[in-house]
Amino acid sequence: MSKLKRMLKNRILLTLLAVILGWGSFTVAMTPPAYACPPCQIWYTYYTDETHTEQCGWKVINDTFCGHSTGDGCRTAYYEIEYYCW
Repeated sequence: MSKLKRMLKNRILLTLLAVILGWGSFTVAMTPPAYACPPCQIWYTYYTDETHTEQCGWKVINDTFCGHSTGDGCRTAYYEIEYYCW
């Protein structure tokens, strides 16, 4: 009789372990991907001189895509930076 009880305990334990592992695998598979980059944009506006009156170029860095940047025009030492986060 004790051998039968031991077999049933082991079977219940293994069944419970299989359910927990199956549920854990399903949970891990269904989690959305995590992105390390914040949803922000950094805008650089370049000017021809230190008065910042005449714009000559721009550049946008999309942190949403981990540093992908676009821009046009000249790049000088005279610029302004704007941050946009949502």
